[in-house]
Amino acid sequence: GSPHGCSDLPTEFLSSMDALRKACPIRGISAVIRNVVKFGAFVDFGGENDGLLHSSKLGNVPLESLLIGQEVGIDILGVSKFGRTSVALTGQNLPIEDMDDHDQKRRVALRKGSDIKQAKRQRTK
Repeated sequence: GSPHGCSDLPTEFLSSMDALRKACPIRGISAVIRNVVKFGAFVDFGGENDGLLHSSKLGNVPLESLLIGQEVGIDILGVSKFGRTSVALTGQNLPIEDMDDHDQKRRVALRKGSDIKQAKRQRTK
């Protein structure tokens, strides 16, 4: 996660999310923490959207130690067709992620959650 030895996102990946997506994984990119939430942190790495640094991709770094404005080194692991970007702290050598598969699973889970809530409401009527 150290920013030492990391560089800015190359300009050829700034032109489109598709170019960024095709190049994944991209290792050793400088990023700045924008927000810390209970499940991870959002980082600005120079792309169109901030990336999600999920707590499972922090390695040995405690989430509580991350600070807004802190510079970190990241690896860009995947970009969905909706522009969501998954990143990890540099140095873990994690594999590329199929973000479209992740988006599909998330939509199914959200639908299931909605169906369960609707069924509970119908039972209480």
